[in-house]
Amino acid sequence: MVRIRKLLSPEWLCDEHHSPTLQCLFVAFCGLVNQHRTGLIEFQSAQITALLEKLGKNRILLTDDQRRLQAVKGKSIGRKALQELTTIVTADTILRWHREVPT
Repeated sequence: MVRIRKLLSPEWLCDEHHSPTLQCLFVAFCGLVNQHRTGLIEFQSAQITALLEKLGKNRILLTDDQRRLQAVKGKSIGRKALQELTTIVTADTILRWHREVPT
């Protein structure tokens, strides 16, 4: 893990011992990975939106395990990121679950 962080650090890219070609390839690779992940997020967001539209005003009842999983994952990405995503409940609800649901 430390090695990956070192490779992703700006200092590594600016190191004079690495060729400009290698640096360009690395930047291009990162761009492709980012583009792919963005596509995945957009796809899942569209699926969630379609399911929410299908449900209408009906509440989604989750089990304690489902709420716990949402709470842990939601807390790890933070409120700002949650608010940018399409979620089945609000960011505030997910973070409240993190405070209230026993682990």
